[in-house]
Amino acid sequence: MVHACWSQEHIDRFLQTTGGSRISEDYLHQSAVVGSYEWETMDRLLRGTHLKLPNGEEMVSKDGFRRRFFRTKFWSCDPQYYIDVVFQPDPLPEHVARTPLSDADRADLIHYAPEEALLFIGHYWCEGKPQALADNVACLDYSAVKYGKLVAYRLDDETTINPDKFVWVDVRKEIADQV
Repeated sequence: MVHACWSQEHIDRFLQTTGGSRISEDYLHQSAVVGSYEWETMDRLLRGTHLKLPNGEEMVSKDGFRRRFFRTKFWSCDPQYYIDVVFQPDPLPEHVARTPLSDADRADLIHYAPEEALLFIGHYWCEGKPQALADNVACLDYSAVKYGKLVAYRLDDETTINPDKFVWVDVRKEIADQV
């Protein structure tokens, strides 16, 4: 389980450089320095992967935020176009979605392979009925904070995500306001 993205390379280096699984105060301070290895590790594990929109383009999200980057799937197998890797509520502009990925884009992506262990993530605010993102990847974040679903998965010893093992409650505004 990881908040946004499993990057074995970052996790291994973190464990090697820190000598364990705890973040020191120095590491935390260094993680605020944009471009440092610590920043890159925290960014990847906590925010996920993203690509820059081509040709300096911007898009405006439904919440009114201007974006030059978009969130990407790190579990896509052999993606060819931007549409193959986009993973966010706001769709890409149609002409961008049909743009082929460049070699530089592919170099920026990481890949969580289908033969790797089951992985549970949050961060992405999915909608609808909880379901697997890939045979071995599931997101449990369904916008409970915005009156979506509070989701869990009943894990036993399976090696692929079983859609029948998602459980959830719908968070209704009138109940949340009472708490």
